[in-house]
Amino acid sequence: MSSLNELGGVHYRVLRRQVWDFVVGVGLSYLHGNIVKYLSRWRKKGGLDDLGKAVHYLDKLIESVDSGLVQLFPVRDVLPIDYCEANKIVGWERDVIVGLCGAVSLADLLVVRECLSRGVFLEREGFLSLGRSLGSSLLGSFLLGLSRL
Repeated sequence: MSSLNELGGVHYRVLRRQVWDFVVGVGLSYLHGNIVKYLSRWRKKGGLDDLGKAVHYLDKLIESVDSGLVQLFPVRDVLPIDYCEANKIVGWERDVIVGLCGAVSLADLLVVRECLSRGVFLEREGFLSLGRSLGSSLLGSFLLGLSRL
């Protein structure tokens, strides 16, 4: 019911599956949820500023895991894939969301961070088509390992 009373812009209404429904449904943390939120809406609302916010939240997540404040647990890979497909999130953005949800170690998060950083760089430089394929190749083997969970 709260989805029917959505406040704010169209950037959330165009999503077939709402960010908060996905985040709560799979039990993601606040930091995870904000990363997913900004990656889901950046093309429709905040542009590169939203990508910067996603990086900022991912850095905080990495710092929190490294200090032992946050523990990681994997989400079955089909759930983030379904979320991305429902919302037409593809390329490196999809890979970051799926990788983030499957990360079980600091090393996994650092791979996700690298993919996000490269995607942001390529978007800033205007290499959109390159950026979409780069994310897939960077996280390909990582995601393949997560699909075995």
